[in-house]
Amino acid sequence: MWFFVKFILLVSGVSAITCPNGFTALNDKKCVQLFTTAATHLNAGIACSQLGGNLISIQNAIDNNAITQLAQTASNPIWLGLKCTQSRTPSSCQWDDQSGNAGTYNSFSNGYPVIEVGNCVYLLTQGTLSGKWSSGDCGSTALNYICEVAPTDPNTSTCSFTYNGNCYFPLTSELSQQEAQYACQSNCGNLVSIHSTGENDFVSKLFSGNIPTYIRIGAKSFDNGTHIWSDGTSFDYNNIGYDNIKLGQCYSMALVNDIVNAGKWISSKCDTALPFVCKRPQGTQCTTSTVSPTSTYGQCNGPMFLDNSGSFYSPNYPQTYVGFQSQPCSYILDTPVGTNAIIQFPVFQLDNQASIALYNRLEDTEPFQVLTSQFYSTNTWYNSSTNTMKVIFRPCTSNCQNGQTYNWRANFQPSTIIQPTNPSVTVTPNPNNPSGCNATLLIAPAQITSPNYPSFYPNSIECLYHLSTSGGYRINLYLKNVDVEKNFDYLRIYDSAFQTGTVLDTLTGTYQDKIYQSTSNNMLVVFSSDSSGQSTGFTGNFGAF
Repeated sequence: MWFFVKFILLVSGVSAITCPNGFTALNDKKCVQLFTTAATHLNAGIACSQLGGNLISIQNAIDNNAITQLAQTASNPIWLGLKCTQSRTPSSCQWDDQSGNAGTYNSFSNGYPVIEVGNCVYLLTQGTLSGKWSSGDCGSTALNYICEVAPTDPNTSTCSFTYNGNCYFPLTSELSQQEAQYACQSNCGNLVSIHSTGENDFVSKLFSGNIPTYIRIGAKSFDNGTHIWSDGTSFDYNNIGYDNIKLGQCYSMALVNDIVNAGKWISSKCDTALPFVCKRPQGTQCTTSTVSPTSTYGQCNGPMFLDNSGSFYSPNYPQTYVGFQSQPCSYILDTPVGTNAIIQFPVFQLDNQASIALYNRLEDTEPFQVLTSQFYSTNTWYNSSTNTMKVIFRPCTSNCQNGQTYNWRANFQPSTIIQPTNPSVTVTPNPNNPSGCNATLLIAPAQITSPNYPSFYPNSIECLYHLSTSGGYRINLYLKNVDVEKNFDYLRIYDSAFQTGTVLDTLTGTYQDKIYQSTSNNMLVVFSSDSSGQSTGFTGNFGAF
């Protein structure tokens, strides 16, 4: 159990912000909590992320003084959410909350940072150097730490999830992009926009219990390669794992490892119905509480042709079709060759005279399934025997029931998911050390290769590649090609920053498409060659997840 100490900064008047339980306002700008149980930088970062925040970031001298005062009750120095890649270069130090680097403001002791000592940064709290920053080893040094989270919304009790001044609303209702955006706007917000790795991680953890595989976010792409957010904010960050406009112009986020890793974004059709997240600024007064689509679909005067996957609705949805539609509606579904078209009705409220007939082919006259108010299942997927399906909705035509809403919604997709090929990753190498061999620290995302790749590597070398990313994240290493002299030259992958750590694999010979994942935010790759015999070596990319 973590123990904490509260510190209230003395300011004139009443604090202008409201903090979550256990957190205290600091300079009326952020909410902080001091933890006096020592932890490594990685574990401290994970602990803060589980609270919906980050390790403390400091952007000015006023906050640095306040944090120093807060931390004086601690027995150890305090981890900051800061990691450096070059000695004596504060601008190489990046804040975990994606707020930039320490080049604009820092309080490093003379000669620091020193990455030979460690890549992470802590704040000294005692003695003549109190308030100064120093360097420490991220994985072995255990210190106290301070978490910061965004203030809570003082104007509404419905804001359960907050981050960086915004409220987030995870919704399990499955809607298309247009419907989801309207639902968010009806609650004074928009489909979620994401502007940092920290916010992306926060959004990916909003759902609990029966976690959906994908959720909808407010990003959209265009043929010219540009992107926009539904809320109109700048598209200054992306975490796209697979981008192919042929799959759709909108994007969804994976919450579990699937075609892309959890947290990554993938192109998807805008009319595909998915759970979604709404976002609005904290403090927004909102009197509307109804989340429902209001898209009105005109009468279906001819057949509607729908490709691959998506959703479609009864006429006048979500209002009743009774009195609005009197003629049958035809929908032709077409999925990729080699799959079967399948359909499900998560919303199904038919009057006692209406029906929905499903046919295996466009030319069929006999349906393989007829659904009525007495015979249907909202959880069942109905399967065509081909990659097409004809759907005919026959509404009530006379003496129809009134007094309640009759409507339906259908989701359709191919029976077999078509897996895209592994996307290529373009990484710009360091021109002074393009292979990354024996670089001090490599921050994800980046590329590593054997020296001289794809030409032969030298004899009698040992290359260490220390891979790292921000606290709370792990390393995903993808080795595309490995060709080293069998039984004499080796490529060894460690689940640690040190060679004393667990060995994930040892490669000698020829391999392709090898993937490794760390259990922390560090991974070490060691490549060694003997005094004779050469090959092309290896190439790989790594990123955070």
